[in-house]
Amino acid sequence: MKKAIFLAAISGIILLLGCPGKKDGATAGKDCGCRSEKDSNSICASFVSGRCGWCAEDTCQQGDLCSYLPRDVDFYQKQAGYSTFIPACQNAFDWFSWQSFVALNWPADADGNPLKVPINEAPNAPRVWEAYLTLPEVFDGAAKNNSGFMMLGQNTKAGPHQFDGNIDDMEPGSDKPLIDRNLNFTLYEVRVNKTEADFIQKHGLTTWCGQKKFYDSVSRAVQFPSGSYESGEVGSIELKLAWRIMVPGVDDTTRFFTRKAIIVVPAANVVTKVAIRDTVTVGLVGMHLVRNVKTKGTSWIWSSFEQIDNSPECPNGNCPAGAAIYSFYNPGCTGCNLNTPPSATGNNFLWSVSQGNSRQYGRQYALNGYGSQIGRINPVEASTDSISTLWRNKLKAVKSVWQYYRLIGSQWLNAEDSRGPSNTFGIPPAQANTAMESYLQILKPGTGSGSCMNCHGFATGSYQNLNANLSFTLGYPPADSLNCITGKK
Repeated sequence: MKKAIFLAAISGIILLLGCPGKKDGATAGKDCGCRSEKDSNSICASFVSGRCGWCAEDTCQQGDLCSYLPRDVDFYQKQAGYSTFIPACQNAFDWFSWQSFVALNWPADADGNPLKVPINEAPNAPRVWEAYLTLPEVFDGAAKNNSGFMMLGQNTKAGPHQFDGNIDDMEPGSDKPLIDRNLNFTLYEVRVNKTEADFIQKHGLTTWCGQKKFYDSVSRAVQFPSGSYESGEVGSIELKLAWRIMVPGVDDTTRFFTRKAIIVVPAANVVTKVAIRDTVTVGLVGMHLVRNVKTKGTSWIWSSFEQIDNSPECPNGNCPAGAAIYSFYNPGCTGCNLNTPPSATGNNFLWSVSQGNSRQYGRQYALNGYGSQIGRINPVEASTDSISTLWRNKLKAVKSVWQYYRLIGSQWLNAEDSRGPSNTFGIPPAQANTAMESYLQILKPGTGSGSCMNCHGFATGSYQNLNANLSFTLGYPPADSLNCITGKK
């Protein structure tokens, strides 16, 4: 009798926790903080498949982080044309973002297969995403880098020297460098998973001529593969990463995910016209995790993460006083204009030679000895920050370095099956990463400023008639129309 009463009590507790089973959806795990929004409003339904919690693989996962990469966002839009911001609708996207972030940053083998260890173990092992391909590997057939060192040198999102094609088409408006408090350039790279790489290569989209052929004979719009639970496929994934150089004895590397890297800069991009090849330690300061999923009209979700020490919150341009140390803000610079890019003759930013352990590759563009002065002017949505607090506390409990990263937003399109180019805006409408859209935080619809979706809605391939499904990766190949006309490859 006592046993029956005990079992009944336990069952009641489980129901109160909101984990009645996959059929009804609901929270997944003790203190999870997410709950089913199946019938609570007329706009959307969230977690209808029970994919809420620390692990999307199991409806009633009891509190464990896991390496399972969610296949789709657990969300259903009941009403077409939804274009506002409702936390009940947004929560599913933010949990999807964190589930994806943790899974992709799980320790892995050299092929990107997650190891069967907790996320806080094997700190020197590769992460899952490190097996993804760089753009030179996808488009140019460059050999896979197995050296154990990252190869970096791209000091703006648009180049200047890593891309052989028209770099201005890669990321419009992002051709200004970001200089940290140690007067070093922030470094950038783009990677795609095997699903996307295979699609690009299979359809001959690695060249301008191939893109024109695709446009003429297959389709005027590219549609990258989407992830779904029905197929079991993860879909296309793009990663945009921002790194800063760690200075020994100055920067606290325990608060950053770090990697050894070789800085490679051609002579033409160096003040002294002597090529740079330096070995450094770099720390991750920003990550755009971009995933193509079936639920949202086979379109993308932009999950944007930052290291928490990037910059202060500066609503309306008003930054707080204090002694906090930020990567891209220094309160001592009273004459620095907030979120203002450096300038150079002809917009040609050259590298200075290394100056001891501090490096100072960007020192010639510093203002009175200070680097870029960056502050967040659009506050992160309160519901998103609340979810980040849950995840960061979870990661703190296991002493993981990922506790020092936060989600600044999960942006998705407000129109079903929208493939761009268009002026459509995302939800939330403003989303800018301080390490990647440092100077483009003000929302200006139709210009690409202040919003990932607003910008990527205009993406085309190198063959500019080709609708590139909101991805600038197809802008990598150089234009070579003459070769197409003459029949050369």
